[in-house]
Amino acid sequence: MNPVFLVSLCGAIALLLFAFSTNGKEGMVFFFFGAVWLLCTLAVGLLRWGTPNPPSTNKFAIVGAVIGLFFGGVIGANCGFGRVVIAVFNPELMEQDFGMTFGAIGGGILGAFVLAFLFGIVQLLAVRKKQSSTQEIQCDQT
Repeated sequence: MNPVFLVSLCGAIALLLFAFSTNGKEGMVFFFFGAVWLLCTLAVGLLRWGTPNPPSTNKFAIVGAVIGLFFGGVIGANCGFGRVVIAVFNPELMEQDFGMTFGAIGGGILGAFVLAFLFGIVQLLAVRKKQSSTQEIQCDQT
């Protein structure tokens, strides 16, 4: 088994265990980060498990996810996105206490998904265009 997969799995489980042992509201942040990390680790592990020639990781999409996580968290915390997240998930929470935290978490997750998707599509289109142009050049030379 891949050691990177094991380390990533242990890190995600450690974050989740720390989140469940914390009684404060910072436990929610650790829970969301641990859950996202665990889901991503399991998804990548299941995609690569058992195949003799696993697909390569789309590094451009990972960069997009990290950029989206950062900018989505900053924008979500500062633009009032927490009000929407609280209204959807738990309307009984007080917005002045949890609005910024939920805005940052919701904006970060949404930004990570959106930018990873967009960056992945752009990279796939660029590779496909490059492959088609090299095939055209090879056809012209023969």
